[in-house]
Amino acid sequence: MLRAAFNLTTIPFSKNIETKNIFYHQTFEIMVKRLEQLFHNRGIGLFTGDVGCGWTVSIRNALCTL
Repeated sequence: MLRAAFNLTTIPFSKNIETKNIFYHQTFEIMVKRLEQLFHNRGIGLFTGDVGCGWTVSIRNALCTL
């Protein structure tokens, strides 16, 4: 219904968003770079934040770059 009403090709705000369609805000880019640094250094990190701020999307995006 939403897709037909607004002539959309995909469902907006879905959990299965592709990494190429993510809006790269400055804070988001910082988070992804810190995650990549942890991956390359084989470190352990703790990231906290408010609900809905995009931590899961950041982690999924960083994992796709591996």
